Amino acid sequence: MRKVFWLLLAAALLLVSLYSAADTTSPPLVPDPQLTPGDILTTDVKVVCMPGYTKTVRDVPQSMKTLVYRAYGITSHKPGEYEIDHLVSLELGGSNSTRNLWPESST
Repeated sequence: MRKVFWLLLAAALLLVSLYSAADTTSPPLVPDPQLTPGDILTTDVKVVCMPGYTKTVRDVPQSMKTLVYRAYGITSHKPGEYEIDHLVSLELGGSNSTRNLWPESST
């Protein structure tokens, strides 16, 4: 009986340590479909396929990036640890809304 108790305790401690190691704010981070379901700016092929189109829409303001980091629970990070990325790429008509942005891990 005592052996079973110690085995169960060890298993519980192992599960707790594994759960703690799976912190959602630790890289690598993946897009959360609740926070980043994706968003489209345009589906007009004439617009998206125009040479240089993405340069005209690529700029994401720092204030928007800060909102995305906060939504994902990231309150501080090292330079280069994350990059705000688009779920639906700009080349496919994706937008710069928070519904289409997520903090991609650099690792």
